[in-house]
Amino acid sequence: LNRMFQAALEVGKRVRSETELGTRPMSVASAGVKLAERIFGKLSERKALVLGAGTISEQVIVKLRGRGIAQLLVMNRSHERADKLAAEFGGTVVPWGEWDAALQSPDVIVSSVASEDPVLGHKILERAMDARGNRALFLMDLGLPRNIDPAAADLYNVYLYNLDDLGGI
Repeated sequence: LNRMFQAALEVGKRVRSETELGTRPMSVASAGVKLAERIFGKLSERKALVLGAGTISEQVIVKLRGRGIAQLLVMNRSHERADKLAAEFGGTVVPWGEWDAALQSPDVIVSSVASEDPVLGHKILERAMDARGNRALFLMDLGLPRNIDPAAADLYNVYLYNLDDLGGI
């Protein structure tokens, strides 16, 4: 058994040194933020809305702040948790459910909410796009099950990426 473990460790070391496996690890949050940069260029003139205040949302906020996002909005069902996250990262809290007001200004929306049904439906996003004058909108759906209605990808100038899309990157 000892020889088997030693051989397994040797093979692991060999794989790491002779292949590119593990040379560029990237989180889903990093992949999403890089995609947003491809669409918008520098994020220093952009605004982001983060739905949810859990660990994943915090990871995305760290990446967004690291890439210089100009303005950060946080929306969560628990106002206390949203307040705490917004205070920690210099953001502003938006009351949960005020979709028409909240969706008009951000360029990037990240959703990581525990919900059985989509939080952002097609109709809500369609109204938002009308109010925005169809300005480009990047949606990052990090929820399981999905937080954003997949039909939203059919809307003009909406770029929707979910966990599967980002995991492939």
